[in-house]
Amino acid sequence: MLLEISIKNFAIIEEVRLAFDKGMTVLTGETGAGKSIIIDAMNLLLGARATTDVIRHGKPKAEMEGLFLVEKDRALFDYLEEQGIEATEELIIRREVLANGRSISRINGQLVNLSVLKEVGQHLVDIHGQHDQEELMKGQHHIGLLDSFGQEDFWNLKSDYQAAFETYRTIRKLVLDKQKNEQEHKARIEMLEFQMAEIEAAALQSQEDLNLMKEREKLLNHKQIADTLTMTWKVWKNTMLSIRK
Repeated sequence: MLLEISIKNFAIIEEVRLAFDKGMTVLTGETGAGKSIIIDAMNLLLGARATTDVIRHGKPKAEMEGLFLVEKDRALFDYLEEQGIEATEELIIRREVLANGRSISRINGQLVNLSVLKEVGQHLVDIHGQHDQEELMKGQHHIGLLDSFGQEDFWNLKSDYQAAFETYRTIRKLVLDKQKNEQEHKARIEMLEFQMAEIEAAALQSQEDLNLMKEREKLLNHKQIADTLTMTWKVWKNTMLSIRK
């Protein structure tokens, strides 16, 4: 339940503070009176993306702050605890949109990012537009809608199920990792056995690598050796001819 909202330097609003009580509250006024601006400010307070256009002309920033009374909402309290935010019956949400394009959001004084603010906002306020009933047709919302009707026993059962499912996922991952490691180990053994068989088939001898290196060097230099022998033969032949003469 929204108890109070404060808006400052937002669009045409210089500063306004509204307090609400139990029951139905109606904001009325002529077109252009600023009713939709208050709704826009509420949307930004609950995580909608903002631009610098919302800042009142000549002001460095726009500020919105809301005080909410939170009834027993197990899902919200669990989410707040996950984010390290103190879960109390009253939540104070504050958001500032700066002229440099940045925005700063806080829940109960703790800085939060936009995704956390939006998630928390979905538990606090429902803002319905002309075509919002179409959201009921989206399957991704159905489980959340059904869960919202659950009582304490339901939430305890769901918590136990989630814990059991997480345990199952952990064990399943361990099993899959073990199977993968065994397959990789088996493939490694087969590769090593194949390489050992090739080495044994080669029948390598001691010092054979050195002999092969020498043979390789000899073969690489065969042209030089052949050229040397040819030159030597020509010199010898010419020498022999000269002696005969």
